[in-house]
Formats: sequence, C-alpha cells, structure tokens
Amino acid sequence: MGTSSHRVLLARKGLHASMRVIRLVVLAGMDTESKFTSPDSILRFREGYSLYNGDGEDKLVIVETVQADELVTTVNREEPHYFYMYANVIQTLNLWFPLTFFEDTILRLLNVAPSQFHPNSWAFVKGYELLCYALDLEPSIGMFFSFYHVKSLTPGRLVSVCAQPNKGLFKLFASNFKNYQDSFFRVRYGPGLHSLMYDTDGDRLFLFYWTEDPRAIKGVYDDVLTSFQKETIAFLERFNLIDIKDLLRRETNAKRLTNFIRRMKTVSDEEWMSFLAKSKAKKLQPDEIALPDDLLVVGETKGSKRKRRGDRVIRGDKGRATQDVGSSSPAANVAFGVSASRSRQPSVGRVLRSHSTDVIQTEDVQMGEFVVDGGVTVQNAGPPPAVAGIGSSVWGSMFDPAAFVENTLLGTGDSARFDSLTTSELRNLALSYEVKGTVLTHLLSARRDKEILEANSKVTRAEQAVTDAERTVTEIKKQWADEFDRLKKTHKEALAEMRGAHGREIAELRKKHADDKASLQTKATILEAEVTTLEVLRNNLIVSLTQNRKDISELEEDVDELEETNTALKQSMADKYVDGFWSSIEQVKILFPELDPDVLAQVDVMKRIKDGKLI
Repeated sequence: MGTSSHRVLLARKGLHASMRVIRLVVLAGMDTESKFTSPDSILRFREGYSLYNGDGEDKLVIVETVQADELVTTVNREEPHYFYMYANVIQTLNLWFPLTFFEDTILRLLNVAPSQFHPNSWAFVKGYELLCYALDLEPSIGMFFSFYHVKSLTPGRLVSVCAQPNKGLFKLFASNFKNYQDSFFRVRYGPGLHSLMYDTDGDRLFLFYWTEDPRAIKGVYDDVLTSFQKETIAFLERFNLIDIKDLLRRETNAKRLTNFIRRMKTVSDEEWMSFLAKSKAKKLQPDEIALPDDLLVVGETKGSKRKRRGDRVIRGDKGRATQDVGSSSPAANVAFGVSASRSRQPSVGRVLRSHSTDVIQTEDVQMGEFVVDGGVTVQNAGPPPAVAGIGSSVWGSMFDPAAFVENTLLGTGDSARFDSLTTSELRNLALSYEVKGTVLTHLLSARRDKEILEANSKVTRAEQAVTDAERTVTEIKKQWADEFDRLKKTHKEALAEMRGAHGREIAELRKKHADDKASLQTKATILEAEVTTLEVLRNNLIVSLTQNRKDISELEEDVDELEETNTALKQSMADKYVDGFWSSIEQVKILFPELDPDVLAQVDVMKRIKDGKLI
C-alpha cells in the first residue's frame, strides 16, 4: 500500500450544520457512531492509504469527517452530495476511487449504496474482478450471478451476496472484517473528478445513501447466457476454492496472480491454454450484450412480487432506471450491461490497482495466432474483421470524402491535361472509351464462354470420377459387409464358448461355496458350544470374585479395628511411661533433697543417655 503526504480537505463545521438530513429506521447493530469525527483521524488515515491512482489525490478525492451523532444510514437531501465508505473495507480490499465499472454496475443492479453493501460481499466482488483479470476476462454480471445471489433481505440490515447452492469461487472472508462499523466517513469528488460519482450525462453512478428498497437478485436465466459464458462458468467450476487474501497479496503483480490461479485449476494444461486463447479472441470480438431484464432472476422485494421471465427489472424514461433519493440512472444498455469493454470506462482511475500487462495483450494477436502464457502459440482461423481491417471506421470523424475520391477513384495521375478539352471533345473521348469498353466486354464474354466450356469439361470429368468413386465405395461396402458377417459369426462362436466355460466355472464355485458354507456352519456350532462353556465359567468367576470382594471388605474392617486398638494401646503405654518417669523424678527429689534443681531440670522424658551424657 503506497504512502504519501496529503493536504486533507475537510468539511467546515458550518457545512455540517447547514445540511438537512433524514435518518432511516435501522435495526440494532447499524446505529454505531464513527471514530472519524476529527481532522486528525482523517489525516492519519490518508497518510497511510492512497485512494486514487494518480497525482492530485488530496484535491480529487475529498474525505470528510462525520458528526459525533451521525449514522451511516443518514440521508443528505441537499448539495453537495457525498457517500459513506468504511475505511476497513478500503484498507483490507485495496479499493481505489473512482470505483471500477463492474463495481458501479453491481451497486446499481442491487440498488444499494456502497456503505449498504456488506464488506464480505465487497470481498467477493473484488476477488471476482481479480480472477477475471488473471484469466483476461471482462467481469460479467451474468457469470457473477451464476455463482452468487442475494439469499434474503432484512430491512435496516446490510445487503449481502452468498454463493449459489453447490457453487462458489472463493472461501468465506468473514474473519477479515471485525468491528468495522465505526470506521465510516464521507467521500465526495473534488474539482476535476466528476466521474467519482456521476457519469458523462450527469446521472449518479450508484446510490449515494441507504435505501429501504434494495433489489434481491437470485440468479440468471441460463438460456440467455452466451455459449462462451456457459463455457467459462463450467471452466471456473473446475477450480478449487480460492482464498481471496491470496489474490489480494498478488494484486499488483499480474504474472504472480495468473500463476497462482493456474495452480488452483483442476483442468489439464491443454484446456488451460485453450481457454486463455478463446478468452482473448472473445475479448476482441465480444458477443452481443444481454439486458438484465432478460438475464437476471429478481426475487421479491418490499411491496412487490417476484419478477416473472420477460417482466422488466427497471422502467423509466429512455430506458433508464426509476429514481429515488441517491439513486443513479445510466442507460440500461450501459449501466446494466452484462459485460463491457474497458474503453467504455472513464480514463482516470477506472482500473484495478497497479496491474502490469504481461498476461495476454492485444498486440500478441497477429495473423491468426494467440501467444499465451508459457510461450505456447495457438493457431486461429484468422483475426476478426475489427483487427484485420483498415483500422478506424471509414465514416469516422477524420474521413475526407474529397481526398478519398481523388486518391482512390481518380488514381494518382495528373488530371489537369483534361482541363483544356472542350465539352464536345470530352464527349467524343468518352464515346471512344465506351466503344473500347464494348470491345473489351465482347472479348471478356468470349473468354468467359471458353472458360465455361472448360469448366463443363471439368464437371464431366468430375462426374465420371464421382461415378467411379461410387462404384468403388459400393465394392468396399460389400467387402465390409462380408467382413462384418464373418466377424459377427466368429464373435458369436467365441461368445458361446465363453458362456459355456463361464457356466462350468459358476457351477464349480457354487459347489465350493456350499462345501465352505457347511464347514463354516460346523465350526460355528463348535464355537457356540465353546462360547456357552466360557460364559458359564465367566459367571462362576464373577460369583467367586463378588464373594472375594465381600470377604476382603470384612477383613479390611477388622484391620481398621485392630489398628485403632493398637493405636489406643500405644497411647496408653506412652502415657504410663511419662507418668512413671515424672514419678521417679519426684522420688529422687525426696531421697536426695541436696541435689541441684538446675541439674534435675536437665532431665526430660524425651532425652536419652549416650556415651554417659544426656542427649
């Protein structure tokens, strides 16, 4: 991620105060306030992350703080308009502004604002774009919604897309977005980057603010998909599930990205190379674009029934989408195109991040050859008319009719020599050339008659050759029929012999099976008797063991009683010993009153005599 120093353009306090806003009713979880409420917080973010691919980012993409009590569901009714974006989504997915043509189209089709689209769904869209880039495909709405759909809509909740049943391209990305709800700020365009939010007609590229009427796209009608789209879907289904984090790490290196995708395939190298060649050819000569009305299956939304096949998904003047606050209205064949070439996107910033161009380039396609990754050259029937022709259209803005007539029809000679001729002289000259033309026409006719006769002769010889070939084919067919009958007879005889041998083998196996079965039954009877004997022995041992445990328990009780008695006796003997000792000391005091009391004090019941000393 690039770093740079930015002069941050922030909204003035007066601007916040003057805006008249409304707030949608939201469920718990979407009422989190943002941490981007101070200029310093915006400055720190912009110093670490670039939002625009080019110079003058701080002036072209304006990031504004939000008020302390402002929610992401707030709707602004007055100019200047802006949209909310989560900083965590930008940081994690490396999003740039303006959004890509495909990202704009996804938001329009789902009728959601950027902040109303779940971060995990943003990850699916970004991963799909990188996958298409690695395979040199234009991101296609038809193919994307063949793998992903909106399962359900909950009022006041983010809109999410999830994998179609038994389909999907990527592993779940949920663990990468935690505590993102407080990271939203305002984004609006600066002078010179009107394409950040509006198209060339001044219509909004997508919803700016939350809406209560998102669109639930359930899938696509398969019969509307082109044959190449169906082939691409089948090709992508044969990939292992891809971790989007692995794609993001390789986003700025096209070769590494393509090599990684190649490792995830389960198809052969030949199929891989063949698909890349077809992808390049289809990019040069794309199929006709199907409108979403005919392509997409739209589910139930609030206050409406599920659209039937043939109903219009969107209606409005000039084929545009119907509008609400913050909605967009590009023409249907552009805004909702299933696929579109890069040339239809604005030239500034409408690409993925820092991609190199070493996968497959337009310059690699010459004289019917496609040079694909790995140095393999795949032959094709020839370049499409758009490549093999003269280049730009004859009726383009640079076409000069007078120069075309002068250089192409009149030739390169000097026509000034006819200026001195009179009208009659020019007429006679024209007639003379007409006579010459008549003679040449006669000669041409005679030559054509001769060529026709020669052609008829060749046709006659060809017909004779065909007759001979038919005769030869008939003879060969007869030979093949005889050979077929012989082989059929031989096969039947061999089959009958094999069936006989097979029957004998089956009979022997059945006899052997019966003998083995009888032997096993006898062994089973013997084993059952042994089992019965062992069960009786086991029961006797269990009874004996139970009795032994009872005896052991009684003995343990007797041992406990004896230990208690022994302890009591030991205590009684100790008491008597101590009493006798002190009684002896008293007797000594009476018999020897002259003894020193200090000496007698050294006598103790716990001391013993060793080497003539008390210790």
